Amino acid sequence: MAYTIILPAMKDGLKLDYTQLGLLGTGNFVGYLIMAIIGRFLAARFGTRIVITLALALLGVTLMLTGLAQSFGFALSMRFLTGLGNGAAYFPAMALGSAWFAMKRRGFAAGIVSGGIGAGTLISGLIVPPILSSYGIDGWRNAWFTLGGISFAGMLASLFLKKPTA
Repeated sequence: MAYTIILPAMKDGLKLDYTQLGLLGTGNFVGYLIMAIIGRFLAARFGTRIVITLALALLGVTLMLTGLAQSFGFALSMRFLTGLGNGAAYFPAMALGSAWFAMKRRGFAAGIVSGGIGAGTLISGLIVPPILSSYGIDGWRNAWFTLGGISFAGMLASLFLKKPTA
């Protein structure tokens, strides 16, 4: 959710044009779409926890690698892989409400998972602008590194999160 906040600084840092910026977003959404289609099948075959954990690891690595980008091609590749990780984490997580909670609590559970999007947007809006202004021309790199670290924290949480009882 921080992409649009980081975009202007990334444009300046990599000397990208608006077409390239649009393609970076497209790469991310194509990866997300692919996993929106096949992520549930992966979760059914390998298990939701494994898919979400690996997806968050991919997300963390590719967010950090986006911060190391020196070219449009590399940044595009990382944004595509980030989209894969994002989709692979989100869609299986949405299914957890049905799997973990009784019928009368499933709406609440789905609301909690869906609320993560709003929380992520809020948190991004609070932490990314100070990072961008504190680090000057390379602030966008540090923003990607920070977001990658947050993804790794989510990955660790997914390892220890237990199915609720009752």
